[in-house]
Amino acid sequence: MSRAPRARLTLLGALAAIAIVASACVPQPSATTQDSPLPAFPVTLTDDEEVTVTLDAVPKRIVTWAPSNTEVLFALGIGERVVGVSGEFDDYPPEARRIERVGGANVQPNVETVVALQPDLVLEGFGGGEEWKQQLREQGIPVFTVVAAGFEDLLHDIRTIGRLTGTTAKAGTLVNDMRGRAEDVAGRVADEERVTCFFEVGFEGGFFTVGPGSLIYDLLLRAGCDPVTADADSAFPQWSVEELVADDPDVYLVSSESGSTVAAVSRRLGPDLPAGTARGGRAGRPGRRPPPGRVARTAERFEVGETGRSRVRRRRGLFAWLALVLAGSVLAGVAIGAVSIPPATTLRLFAWKLGLAGFPAGVPSSTAVILFQLRLPRVVLAGEVGAALAASGAVFQALYRNPMADPAIVGVSSGAALGAVAVILLGGGAALGGLGVPAAAFAGALATAFLVYRLARIGPSIQVATLLLSGIAVAAVISAVISLVMTFSGQQVRSIYFWLLGGLGARGWDATIVSAPLVAIGLAAAALAANHLNLSLLGEERAGQLGLDVERFKRSMLATGALLAGAAVSVSGLIGFVGLMTPHILRRLVGPDHRRLLPAVVLGGASFMILADLAARSVLSPEEIPVGAVTALLGGPFFLWLLRRERGGFGGVARAGERRTR
Repeated sequence: MSRAPRARLTLLGALAAIAIVASACVPQPSATTQDSPLPAFPVTLTDDEEVTVTLDAVPKRIVTWAPSNTEVLFALGIGERVVGVSGEFDDYPPEARRIERVGGANVQPNVETVVALQPDLVLEGFGGGEEWKQQLREQGIPVFTVVAAGFEDLLHDIRTIGRLTGTTAKAGTLVNDMRGRAEDVAGRVADEERVTCFFEVGFEGGFFTVGPGSLIYDLLLRAGCDPVTADADSAFPQWSVEELVADDPDVYLVSSESGSTVAAVSRRLGPDLPAGTARGGRAGRPGRRPPPGRVARTAERFEVGETGRSRVRRRRGLFAWLALVLAGSVLAGVAIGAVSIPPATTLRLFAWKLGLAGFPAGVPSSTAVILFQLRLPRVVLAGEVGAALAASGAVFQALYRNPMADPAIVGVSSGAALGAVAVILLGGGAALGGLGVPAAAFAGALATAFLVYRLARIGPSIQVATLLLSGIAVAAVISAVISLVMTFSGQQVRSIYFWLLGGLGARGWDATIVSAPLVAIGLAAAALAANHLNLSLLGEERAGQLGLDVERFKRSMLATGALLAGAAVSVSGLIGFVGLMTPHILRRLVGPDHRRLLPAVVLGGASFMILADLAARSVLSPEEIPVGAVTALLGGPFFLWLLRRERGGFGGVARAGERRTR
C-alpha cells in the first residue's frame, strides 16, 4: 500500500487529537470538589434519548456506564462520588480500576449490583438498553444518557454533566481547556497534506470501525485525517478486509482497547501498511374407529413394566423430591446473586411481603427491592421458560418417537427467534397489547415445526438421520437469515444478540405476565393429550387402529410444542438442550406414561433452568454468562452420549408397549 510523505507526522497529530479527552480529563484535586456557589437544585434536564430527569439534590453516589463518563467525573474533581463503573475499560485514571464493576464485557449492567450500590444517579454513555434503564427508573434511580456524536457534542455533554453534578464552573473550565487543545492540534496540521486513514475499533472476521456521527471520526477529521469510511451509514459500521485493501489508506490506527497489535494487523493486511496505536474508540392407515372409550382404556394399559405398589410409592416419593428441588432452586435463586441475601433474610422478607411479620430490622430497603423487583421475577421467569421448553421437548419426542427431538435441535427455537427478531426490527413489539413478539415467535415456531416434520418424514415413520439432517438444514437456513438481518440492523444488533445468546437479564414482571398465559395454554393442551401421546409411541398405524385421529393429533401436537417453544423463546431468546435432557432423564425415572412424565418435566425443567440461570449470573459476578451457553455446555456432551447409545429409548419403549397391548 502507498505511504504519504507526511503520514507519520499526521499520525502523531491524529493521536494527539484522539488523546484530547484523556489528556484534558486529568483528575482535579479532591479538596475542591464543589463549585462555589452551588447551582440551584432541583435541576431538570433532558438527555440524548429525550428522557427528562430531575435531581432534587447534588448526586453523591454515581454509577457510570461508559468509560468516558468515568473520566469526565474524575476530571471534574468528583471521582470520590463514583461508586460503580462499567468494567475493565474504566481504567483511567488509575483510581477508577479500584471501583466496583457493574457489568464488565456485557452489553448491559447487572441491575442487582447497581441497585445494591444505592446510587442517586446513573450516567450512561452508549444509548439503547431501554429495559434495564426502565428497571432502574422503576426503583427511583435516575438514569441520564449522554452519547457524544462529535467533539462539540462532547463539550456540550461535559457542561450537562457539570449541571447534573453541581460542578458547572469546573465543567466550563474543562471545556475551555479541551477546546484550546483541539485548536492547537488543528493549527499544527493546518499546513500539512491531508492523508486518508482507517481506525480499527475491533476485528471479528471483519472490521468494526468508526463512521460519521461518532466522536472518534470527528477527532480524526480535526487532526488532518480523512477516514476512508466517509460513506458509511452508521457511526460504528462493519468494514470488510477487501474494502480496506481497496481503500488503500495512508495510515492505519488501532484502538488500544481492540486487542489488536501491529503484528496482528500485519498478518491480516501485509507489512506495507503503517499502523499506530491510539487511545480511543471503545469504542412429526387408521383402521375402523373402535367403540367410545377404547382409546382411554388402551392408554391406561400402556404402562411398560409399571406394576406393584412399591413402584407407585417410589414414584410418589420422586414427585415429592422434584417439588422439594424446585422449592430449593427458587430459594437459592432469590438468595444468591451479585448481591448476597442470606436465606434467613430472604424468608423474613417473604414473611413481611405476605403480611405475616413486620419489615425485618437491620435489612436495607434496597435488599427488598433487589429481592422482589429484580431477582424474584427473574427466577419465576426462568422456571416458566424451563417448564415450557421441557414440556415442548416431551411433546416433540413423543410426536417424532425419538428421544433426540428437541425444540432447538429440530429448529423450532430458531424459527421462533427469527419471528421475534423480525418484529423487534420492525418496531411491532407493542402490537396486540404487548403480545407482538410472542405472537411472532409462535408463528415462526409453528412454521418451522411443520417444515422440519415434512422434510424428515419418509414413509410412515421418522428416521433419526433424516430428522437430524432436516433440523440442522432448516436451522442453518434460519441462522443465515438472522445473520443477514443483523448485517442491516445497525444499532439494533445488540437486541438481536440477546435472542441468539439466550438470557433472562433485565426482564421484569411484565415479561412473566405476558408469556404466562401462552405457557399455561400449552401445558394444559399437552396434559389433555397425555393419553394420545402414549398411543403415538406405538406408531401411527397402530395408534390409528386404536381410535386415534393421527393426522389431527400430529397437527395439534405440533401447534402445542410450537406454542410452548415460542412462548419461551419470546422472553428468553435461544436456549437449547433443556427440552432434550429433561424429558429423557425423567423418562428413565418415572417411565414413558405421559400422565406422569409431563408433570415431572414441568417440575424438573423449571428447576434446571433456575439453577442454570443462577450459575450464569453468579459464576463471574457481576458479569453474566449467557444462560444459553450454560445449557449448551451441559447439553452438548449429553447429546453426544445419546447419539452413541446402541438403542434409542423410544424404540424399546414402543416395542414393549406394543407387546403389552396385544
